[in-house]
Amino acid sequence: MAAEQHGDGETPGVAGTAGAGTPHTGPAYAAPGQPYVQTLTNQRFAARLIDGGILIGVLLVFRLCSLAVENTSLAGLGTVLALAALAVLFGYDIFMIGQYGQTVGKRVMKLRVVHTSGRPAGWGAAFARGFVPSIAGCLSCGLGSTLCYLSPLFDSSPAKRGWYDQIASTVVVRAE
Repeated sequence: MAAEQHGDGETPGVAGTAGAGTPHTGPAYAAPGQPYVQTLTNQRFAARLIDGGILIGVLLVFRLCSLAVENTSLAGLGTVLALAALAVLFGYDIFMIGQYGQTVGKRVMKLRVVHTSGRPAGWGAAFARGFVPSIAGCLSCGLGSTLCYLSPLFDSSPAKRGWYDQIASTVVVRAE
């Protein structure tokens, strides 16, 4: 079944597909005013669960290592491990989105974070996306970050952008 194309050679919903038979090489998020590939909320939720499982596993390893050195001459290492665990917890999304445009969970679910212009999200947007829920959570004993992560459900637009996406000018799209 061939994809429908407009007279300009663009396939609806996919930017950068000009020309018959040309494989998609452009961003999945089109320029403003053009359609884009919409992601499903359940895919995003599944990606968040996968990432949460990875973080819990890593944090458990840090905790077990911390307990192992607690009553030894290496007791000071416990503090270093606790700080490293915090860095992983707060830095995972920022590093993965900034470096690769997707976390492990998003990669498994075939999702990607891009700037609303269609360019890669980059480090600034990745920092904003990670910083907003973290600060909201710290200021509200976790309730704020929970609301941030649920905020795509409150967005009436087809993009279902979370508050952190709106602040960072990003959108989650299907990865090709």
